[in-house]
Amino acid sequence: LIVDEVLGAGDGYFAAKAARRMQQFCDRGKALLFVSHSLAAVQQMCDTAIWVQNGGVRMHGTAAQVLTQYELDYRRTEDAVMRSKHISVSAIRTSAPLPGELAADQTIRLRIVRKGGGHFSTAHYIRAMTIDGLIGQPVSVPLEMLRTAAPQQLPAFLDVLESEWGRIHDRRGQLCRQIARMPSRNAGGQVVVTPDPARHRDALDLSVAFDASADDAREQLTLEYLDIGKAQWLECASASSALAGDGWTKLRFLARVPLPALDQVAALQRAAFEASQPDVEIVSATLIADGQETLVVGERQPFEICVRTNFRRPQERADIILKLTRSDGVHAFWQSSGLDGHNLEHPHGEKTARFRFDSNFLGSGEYSVSVHIANGWQYPENFPHSEILARWLSVFTFRVAREYSEVGFGLANFRAKVIIE
Repeated sequence: LIVDEVLGAGDGYFAAKAARRMQQFCDRGKALLFVSHSLAAVQQMCDTAIWVQNGGVRMHGTAAQVLTQYELDYRRTEDAVMRSKHISVSAIRTSAPLPGELAADQTIRLRIVRKGGGHFSTAHYIRAMTIDGLIGQPVSVPLEMLRTAAPQQLPAFLDVLESEWGRIHDRRGQLCRQIARMPSRNAGGQVVVTPDPARHRDALDLSVAFDASADDAREQLTLEYLDIGKAQWLECASASSALAGDGWTKLRFLARVPLPALDQVAALQRAAFEASQPDVEIVSATLIADGQETLVVGERQPFEICVRTNFRRPQERADIILKLTRSDGVHAFWQSSGLDGHNLEHPHGEKTARFRFDSNFLGSGEYSVSVHIANGWQYPENFPHSEILARWLSVFTFRVAREYSEVGFGLANFRAKVIIE
């Protein structure tokens, strides 16, 4: 059975009825292919998930793993465009390489980026890319996402999954691939080039050409190459720029790219890894009831969630946030440590926060625990928080067992005072 976004149609009664029928279908051992943007629906219906992005498979695994990474990617993108401190940081395009841009071999990287610094503010479209200087004749770089067992064996390919390449388009009758701002990806439309050791010893003399078009032609493009020896991205020389008709411009760039020694690559990988370590880290989160770690508590049974953090570099202020989400996607609980008077002033080193549920009002069901660290609770001046320092989604899942086996109290189980007159 193939179902595409059916739960988004109709009213609540229809959605519940459809979900129940699909669950019965699966219980009979049938296969269900369920297509949806609803995380809660996928979590309820599926045990395996495929994350499709830009026409290719971004991730494949258990539903829990894929949904967590999908939401993390979404939240990071949301941070970059909505939180003021993230906006100011993300506006800067770093020239230093990131760990994901460094391979353990002698491959080199090129990237198409916005000329003059910063990130893309409009969408660009690229077609007909060729690289001369690799094998004695120009090499055409395929627009498609490669599915070969070892794409590194090819002379050049697009890094579609980890950089800012978008989906394939038909623009004005021309097959092309989009590049646009994607805050959770490595900057630019990146191209991985594999030199031939028999032909190239110390450097590659490359000529790179492609046709470009843009939604806003005022934003210009340039090409950069990663110099491993200098540990930075450097701009290529512009050789030519000519109109190609119908809104397209043919660009050509020249670059002499030094080939890195393997020991240089290893040293830069170590340095990039150290530099990429977060200022703040969530080390662990555990549930404790009756003095023991557990993943099952009863309704109305007191428990606490213990969150261990590490502030590698001092922060001016921070708060630790706990969020509980029921398995059907219902937002069940949210609290900042600052709401209980526990903003952390100039924290450094390891800190532990204990969220004590002495009065446990949670109704029966399964709950997912997520933890965030932000830059201090101060309402309304700093809400939503202007900066998220660390985030760990779905750290673990625990179950709240029913107080009475046949009684469902709903989302909350507490005793209201009753007065009879």
